[in-house]
Amino acid sequence: MKACMKATALVVIATYCLALGQVRADTTWNVADDFDWTNNPNGDWSYGYHAAGLPDSTQGVFVLFDGYTHTFLPSEPLVGHCRTTVIDPNLTLNPTATAYTNWGITWDPGELSIGTYPSDSNSVGAGARWTAPSAGSYSIASTFIQNQIPGTSMPVYVYHNNTPLFSGETGDGVGSSTSFSNPIVVMAVGDTIDFISHGGAHVELRAEIAKVPEPSVLALLGLGALCLVGLSRY
Repeated sequence: MKACMKATALVVIATYCLALGQVRADTTWNVADDFDWTNNPNGDWSYGYHAAGLPDSTQGVFVLFDGYTHTFLPSEPLVGHCRTTVIDPNLTLNPTATAYTNWGITWDPGELSIGTYPSDSNSVGAGARWTAPSAGSYSIASTFIQNQIPGTSMPVYVYHNNTPLFSGETGDGVGSSTSFSNPIVVMAVGDTIDFISHGGAHVELRAEIAKVPEPSVLALLGLGALCLVGLSRY
C-alpha cells in the first residue's frame, strides 16, 4: 500500500515539476533585461514614442523608433533606439559593468533610461511598449526614477491600450521616484502596456510583467507541494 501511494506521489510530483517549469518559463518579462538595441520590435517589446501626446489622445499614435543612438554617439558605451533624424527622444541602456555619466545623467550598469527633449515636452511621450502574447491575467510592477541634473520632477504614465492605469510624477531631485504595481490586469491577446515618460529630462525605467498562473495550474502546484510533504514522511 505504501509503495503504491509512493508511486502515485512521485507521478504527481513529476507533473508538479513540469507545471512549475511552465509557470517559470517565458512568463516573466523585464524591460531592461530583455532590451535589444538591434531589433525593434524585440519579441513582445517595442520601443518608440507617441507622435502627439499620450495613448488616449486621438493623435497619440505609437511610432516605432527607426534609428539607433549609436549613430549619434559612436564613442559612447550606451546603446539604444531613437529617431533617424535626431537623438531625442530615445531609450538608452548601459550594457557595461561600469557606471557611465554624461549630460548630467548617470547610467548604472544595466540601467535603461527614457530620454525626451524639452521642446518635445508637450507633444512627445516616449517609452517602451509590451504586447500580450496570449490572453490571461498579468501582474505589472514598475518604477520611474528621475536621473538627470537638475532633477526636475517628470510626469510618467502606465497605459493599458488607451486607458491610463497610472499617472504620476517622479518628484524633484535626482534619485526621486514613483512606482506603480497591479497584481492582476486582465488582457486579451494583442493588448498593450505602455511605460511612458512625458517631459524634458531622463528617467530610469524599471518594469516587469508576469503571467499570473491559471487556477488549475495553481491547484496542481498546491497538490504537488502536499505530495512532497507527504513523501518526506515515508
